[in-house]
Amino acid sequence: MPILDRFTAAAACLFAAGLSLVVLSILRGEGSAGLFVCVPFFFGTGLLSSLGVLCLFSGMVLLFLGLARGAMDRAQPDEGAPPKDSGAGPGKPAGAPPRPRLGGVILLGPIPIVFGSDPGISRAMFYLALGLMAGLMAALLVLALL
Repeated sequence: MPILDRFTAAAACLFAAGLSLVVLSILRGEGSAGLFVCVPFFFGTGLLSSLGVLCLFSGMVLLFLGLARGAMDRAQPDEGAPPKDSGAGPGKPAGAPPRPRLGGVILLGPIPIVFGSDPGISRAMFYLALGLMAGLMAALLVLALL
């Protein structure tokens, strides 16, 4: 398994480019940054600051995609591995109900945290997180244009 796959490498490049554009916009006087308690913030006007923030968020999304893709690849069983048992064994009766399938998404700002009890639910939660992020971005763009 390579250290950096294509999503992680693209995320690192976008994040570095976004950070550079934000710093450049601050140096040119188009933006300002500071700390509120312990949370850094940035605001600015102009093309450089807008492109910088867009690159930062795109880098975060690609990093999330790369991490989720890697987790799904690791969750898939090997083709040469022996099949798992059917669930009936010394501790389980033959007619035991199946395990419940659970999952969820936690959005911490633009960063989604996806969890699930099996790969199918995790994949569904991943798509739900992408939809939530797209809806949030669309709502923010609509509010910005009003």
